[in-house]
Amino acid sequence: MTLLLTVLPMALGAALSPTLFLATTVLLSAEQRPRARALAFLLGAVGALVLWAVLFASAMRAAITSAAHSAFDTARQTGALGDLVVGLALLAVAVVVALRPPHTRTEHHRRTAADRPLWKVALVGAVLQGRDVSSMLLFTAALQHVTVAEVNFVEQTLVVGGGGGGGPTPTA
Repeated sequence: MTLLLTVLPMALGAALSPTLFLATTVLLSAEQRPRARALAFLLGAVGALVLWAVLFASAMRAAITSAAHSAFDTARQTGALGDLVVGLALLAVAVVVALRPPHTRTEHHRRTAADRPLWKVALVGAVLQGRDVSSMLLFTAALQHVTVAEVNFVEQTLVVGGGGGGGPTPTA
């Protein structure tokens, strides 16, 4: 339960993406097959998250197992470094977002979006999820806590999938 409570605020922050919310709202308000398009978008976004989760977890496990004698000490050090890097990256994203000009959409984009096949909508979901830097940083921070937690693989998978699990974390 401790792991889930540690990861939950980061997961909520990652899930509350204005970009993805707006894209889903536009898809659901379309006239042609709105639910199918929104579902395809969701599947693309989840696919991108699964890919990032596998890549990050593999990299963290490799770093932890090859770095030192005590996996727990290494996990604690790696976790602290991960927190620092993610925090600095989030601050950098905040500065960039605050300084960039607003993006405007043209009527041409709205007209042709309804004609796209579902696989292209899924691809858009994957791309938008993958380039949503603030959400990906929070997701990566949550993954970092899950990866270094002293729980078994099944519990880690349940926490990443949103199904619960948990136990003591190295930071608790």
